Amino acid sequence: MTVTEAADELLKESYRLAEGSTTAVLDVWSVADEAGVPRDRAGDAYSYLADRGLIRARGIGGYFSLAASGIDAVEGASETGVRAQRSADRWSFLKLSYEAADHSPGALLNMWDVGDRLQWERRQTSDVYEYLSEKGMVQARALGGLFSITPAALDMIERAIARPDSPTAITPPLSSLQLYIQNSFNDSTLVNAIIASPGATITAGPVTVMLNPERADALDALRRVRDHLRSSDLEPDQRSDVERHLEALDEQFRKTERSASVLQALWRSLRHLAGKALEAASIRVAVAAVERFIGL
Repeated sequence: MTVTEAADELLKESYRLAEGSTTAVLDVWSVADEAGVPRDRAGDAYSYLADRGLIRARGIGGYFSLAASGIDAVEGASETGVRAQRSADRWSFLKLSYEAADHSPGALLNMWDVGDRLQWERRQTSDVYEYLSEKGMVQARALGGLFSITPAALDMIERAIARPDSPTAITPPLSSLQLYIQNSFNDSTLVNAIIASPGATITAGPVTVMLNPERADALDALRRVRDHLRSSDLEPDQRSDVERHLEALDEQFRKTERSASVLQALWRSLRHLAGKALEAASIRVAVAAVERFIGL
């Protein structure tokens, strides 16, 4: 097996295991074993993919995640249905954001509100947003998931609507996605907003723009803690437990009525699991912000 062949197999298996996500953290050696790539080729294949921007390192020890360009490489060679459904999801998020922002690249939106309007789980929202961010379609603007669409996204959306039979920078032709979009949602008003021309009215489940500032700051601090831990040298089982605790904390942070005792118990358990990884000087400010928010 040549290095390029090993890299191709490693990339395809990574895509399968990550379910097309840019946020899932994988272990190169486990992926290589699943893909049938010899370990004496796995390291070279990893370097090959990283050098070409198809994967991104997540700390030391061979942990990594897929880059948007890596997803594109796999989906470009995949069966039409798989590629079209993921493309339909990305278009849905971007077009709904475009309508909610009244076609303005300066308007602030909240990524979680857009995901809620699409009736998505948080992971799906995060995966789609991260892909669009890497593609330059959305831009983080403030704490707590606030973003705006970019001028490039504005141009792409309007070109796609004007030329529905032409592919875009992130999707196949819009005309080929309409059936996937219609089958994804039961809400005809939402479907119309996603596939219709600019100016379609969104009358149900409005997308709001701001979170409570205190909660937004706490969510941003938790995001920094999460990013730090994802790049830390943790054991696979330890990493899995840490991710579950972070997801539970994120869910609690977003609730209107939060239980201080639940938050504090989750945080203490996370600190125990993460050990010295949360004692680094680079993350102390974020840790202090989280603990202030939960009353520790």
